[in-house]
Amino acid sequence: MARLGLFRKIQPSAGGITADVVSRLQDNVTDAIDQLTKDDDLLRAPVVSLSASAIIPAGAAFVVYRGGASRVLSLPPAAAQGPNVGQLLAVLNATASSVTIARAGADTVGGTSSVTLAAGALMLLASDGVSAWCKAP
Repeated sequence: MARLGLFRKIQPSAGGITADVVSRLQDNVTDAIDQLTKDDDLLRAPVVSLSASAIIPAGAAFVVYRGGASRVLSLPPAAAQGPNVGQLLAVLNATASSVTIARAGADTVGGTSSVTLAAGALMLLASDGVSAWCKAP
């Protein structure tokens, strides 16, 4: 969906940026966020449900693991979205066993080759668009 007109044009006065300009900018940003939220652009994405060891599809935003113990979920390459384009990924382990989240190729995940997601836990990951997945603390 096109996002034309989310920000109204602000013309600062010749004297520089005034409190009024800052106020209008804040209002414009608030309006844009409200509109995007109403459109669900910030909050919804299809859920990828996995029940066995698998490669997480490139472009996935939400993954729910529902399989057995001793399984490995492999991340897509950190650069899968294109050069220097990052990705946010939430992985929920909906089982009673931990699951390993492994890197792709020579990428890193949380600074290492793999991380463990505890039973019932949620992990937020962000790719740097090059070669690393960072894990939210």
